Amino acid sequence: GKENWRANAAAPLKALCLLERGDENAIWPVDARGLLAEISQHFYWPGGGQLDALKQMELIDRTLSAVPVYLLRCKNHVSSAETAISYFDI
Repeated sequence: GKENWRANAAAPLKALCLLERGDENAIWPVDARGLLAEISQHFYWPGGGQLDALKQMELIDRTLSAVPVYLLRCKNHVSSAETAISYFDI
C-alpha cells in the first residue's frame, strides 16, 4: 500500500472512510466523484509512465464504483471509533 509496507494481500473492501478532524463526531455518505483528488492521494501510485497512471486511474474508478465512501468528522478520542462502529453496526 501507500505506506510502503509492501504486503501482497487481499481482503474484501466494504467501504472507504475519509477522516477529518472536528469538534464533534459525525459520519455520513459522500459523493466520491466530488472528492476524487482527495481520495486518489490515499492510493499507491507506482511512479511509472502514462500507462501506469492510466491503470491506476482505472483501479480508482472501479473501486469508487464498487464501494460507498463516507466522511468521518471526529474528535481525537476513542468515541470517534465508537461512532463509526455504531454507524456500520459492527
